[in-house]
Amino acid sequence: MNEWLDEEIAELDQAKQDKAAEKKTLKLRQQQTQVLWKNLKHVLRDAVQQINATPKLRKLTGGLSFGRDDGNKIKLKKSASPAIILSMTCESTSLSLHYVLLTNIKAKSGQPSLDTLYVSLDEHGQPFFQYLREDKTFNVEQAARHILRPFLHPELL
Repeated sequence: MNEWLDEEIAELDQAKQDKAAEKKTLKLRQQQTQVLWKNLKHVLRDAVQQINATPKLRKLTGGLSFGRDDGNKIKLKKSASPAIILSMTCESTSLSLHYVLLTNIKAKSGQPSLDTLYVSLDEHGQPFFQYLREDKTFNVEQAARHILRPFLHPELL
């Protein structure tokens, strides 16, 4: 009879350890999300400047604007037709991307498109972005490209 009770105790102890490990991993993911977000904003800002400084890309986009940075939320805008507005928000362990392909510029209404990049950790605790829709992983530069591509290729939205 004691053998199965010992097994139950071991299972309860293991479940407690697993829960503590999950909590620790979640906290680390939350911290790393903020680090990646900060780095990504810098890379995006630089990329927007490069796009605007490249005549062919500036002509294609009409120029991109990097809107106000509210800490955990930024906006990017493309003025040339079709106009696009991206509101990007840093969540606890992910980035929410809300694109609007403007079909009526004056009314500022259009076709919305939602996307999410999740922050995960590899086996060494290094953070990366995970795009579950296509089962892809990105570093900061790759994530910036993924985020900015619809401004160059609106058909992706």
